Amino acid sequence: MNFNGNDICEDWLVVVTCISQLSQLISTGTLEERNIASNLSRLGKYSTTLDTKSLKHLVSSLIQLSSSSEVRVNGGNSSMFGSLLFHSTRKSLQSTKLSTSPNDYESIPFALVALLVVSLENSERFDYFADDVMYHFSDQASASESDVVRTFSLDVISHMITSTLVSESSKPRKALLEPLCRTIQTTHNVDAAGLGLTKLKQIIEDGYNLSAAWSTIISALTAIAECQPNSGNGDWSGCCTIAFGCLKLIVDDFLNELPDLESTRIALLDCCASFGSSRYDINTSLTATGLLWSIADQDSSPSCVDHVLEKLAFLASDDRVEVRNCVVNTLFSCVVGLGQHFTAAQWEGIFTRTILAVLNEVKEQGTAIDENDDKEVMQENKSSDRYKVSVHHSRDSASKQWATTQVLTLRGIERVLRLFFDTLLETAQEYDSHSNQKSNWFEDAWHLIVDQCLLCSILIGGRETLDLRLVGVELLVICCQTSSKRGFIAADVRVGTNMQVVNGALRTVRLADSPKSSPIRGFKSFEDDGFDPVLTEKRGQLFEKSFASLMQFDSFLRNCEIDTSGGDSGYIDSTALQILTKLGNGLAQLYECCKDNELSPCLCDGDAEKNFVDLVTLIIKIATGGSNSKFLTQAQRPCLDLLKTMSMNCSSRAFEVLTQMGSKSIFQQSQDGGDADIVQVEAGKLISEICASEDVNVVVTRTIRGLTASIDLPGAICEGKDEVSDHDPEDGGEHELKHTYDEQEEFSLDSGIQEEENSSDEEEKALENSQLKEINAELMREVEKLRSQKETLQQQVAVLSEGSAYT
Repeated sequence: MNFNGNDICEDWLVVVTCISQLSQLISTGTLEERNIASNLSRLGKYSTTLDTKSLKHLVSSLIQLSSSSEVRVNGGNSSMFGSLLFHSTRKSLQSTKLSTSPNDYESIPFALVALLVVSLENSERFDYFADDVMYHFSDQASASESDVVRTFSLDVISHMITSTLVSESSKPRKALLEPLCRTIQTTHNVDAAGLGLTKLKQIIEDGYNLSAAWSTIISALTAIAECQPNSGNGDWSGCCTIAFGCLKLIVDDFLNELPDLESTRIALLDCCASFGSSRYDINTSLTATGLLWSIADQDSSPSCVDHVLEKLAFLASDDRVEVRNCVVNTLFSCVVGLGQHFTAAQWEGIFTRTILAVLNEVKEQGTAIDENDDKEVMQENKSSDRYKVSVHHSRDSASKQWATTQVLTLRGIERVLRLFFDTLLETAQEYDSHSNQKSNWFEDAWHLIVDQCLLCSILIGGRETLDLRLVGVELLVICCQTSSKRGFIAADVRVGTNMQVVNGALRTVRLADSPKSSPIRGFKSFEDDGFDPVLTEKRGQLFEKSFASLMQFDSFLRNCEIDTSGGDSGYIDSTALQILTKLGNGLAQLYECCKDNELSPCLCDGDAEKNFVDLVTLIIKIATGGSNSKFLTQAQRPCLDLLKTMSMNCSSRAFEVLTQMGSKSIFQQSQDGGDADIVQVEAGKLISEICASEDVNVVVTRTIRGLTASIDLPGAICEGKDEVSDHDPEDGGEHELKHTYDEQEEFSLDSGIQEEENSSDEEEKALENSQLKEINAELMREVEKLRSQKETLQQQVAVLSEGSAYT
């Protein structure tokens, strides 16, 4: 063999088989056996003298011998031969953290050990037979019945990979890591997969240039994520934890090193989605959802963002409430954070294929829940072995949990509409113009959202549906606000120049000289700034749809008035009171947006303002605290204040409603209490405050039918609707709207004095003059009294505020 090694060729199988049998016979440790073992251990050194062709034959024969059933049955080497064989390779393997114990060397088959020795001694020519050697060790690591063989094979694979990476060999990185990733993907042994993942994570942490191998690594991690936990061949949860650690390491530290290929990025997103839907651990799924958002933040290209949103929409239907709620929040946070970079086509796809799809899926899943599903969820909450957590009564059933997800979905839509309504309106028009077709996708989406809000707001139920009803009412009002001509008026706190707190996050707003810098836009700004009349018309159509749906809630309240008002008890149900309070506050905000346009008595057709006032009046009527209540409810107070605000903005209907409510209280002020309820008393106070205002002029005159009070309410000029009195322009006067009320209307200041029809004209005139003087004097005293009370209250408030500041 020393001189004819290159001539052996195919007969190397006979030679290595003979050597393998000799290795098993060495057991006594005599001098002759030691000499034989020493000579056999020189196989690696001898292989360096062979040419490439003979070397490949030797390697092939060792692989064939290792794969034979006889070797697998008979076992490994003697302890002496194994120690001698490993002695020459131990120093080379020290660079790798070996998992094989030195005590296990004797149980490793000769063929595997010899294959390692030959490969190490011929490292310069390893590329010629690397694939055969690596894939053979991969097969042994994946399918061998011996734990020692599997561990040894993974040690060899890891060492070969790292040594090749350090030497910067010309071998492609993808082919270099394929054997290790192949082992992870194909093995059915939990220990082998876990050790392979540990080796893989170590290679990634070392920071080698893996270039094209990233896609192979990601595919292996995805295979682990898709394994079923607690399967028949072991518990894979530990493997999933290690694999997810590798994925998180890639996203956090090596995302920029991944090839700039769409296929690689999509594979990474698919891997994150697989871990998000995996059943191993809730925390793993939640963190994987956050990784999707991180990838979208770092790569905001349309293809990447669309794929991220697609995966999030898929995960939003997960049957685990914690996962899908996290996914829904992440989905809308991603849209809000990246929405300023979306194109018109992207917005169309996001609404039609993502947001509305999630909304419909959540709604269908919630309505498909039956009693058996609720019982299963309650049983799971009680019998959880790993987590002993007390579940709140608001989410202790499947139906309640899906309702919670629906609430989060609607609140996410609310965030999107608040920030991007104008953008959506413009991009929808732009998309239609570029595509040369009228898809009306935004109008269709708007109708679906508004209809869904109305359905949620009119649900019948107790606390189980309270959150869903509240968000339905809130979003319905916001739809009206955002689609109004003035736009949504944000109540966010300004914290600096061109900075604004939006939904808890500090964001940059547009410059003050930008036409879209402020969310507050009056009706004139649409004309003066050259606003597109097509968009103005479409905005008006969307407002009409939203406002009409809001008015349908009025019909719902009238049909369910007995139920919501508490029936014969007179006390409103607490859940209904919360809904009406939310609605009342929302209507007040809506009026601030629409008071100069849609709800202005001077500009609107009258029906909108009338229906709006009727809804406010109905809330005051229903949201009662009982006939003997001494205080207004939380829903009545903002509604009464809203009527006062509307009255001060020249709304005759609102003032008429106030007078109808408070007239009884006004006429009984000089008597001993009377039977006026708290609403009448408070309405009377508001009327007195309106009359005592410096902007309101009250004139009492005597007519043939009795006394008449003429009240000039402040407001805009309304031609052809009411009488207008103009002040002198030189005095900086304002135009005021005059409303006249006589005794035939429900509000009158009737003194109860009637003139005798048969008296003479002179006596009647003198009596009228004296009575007018007395009434005017009485009214002035009441006005001064109210002003004095107002000043006293202001002083008391100032003292209390100063005292609280010191405390």
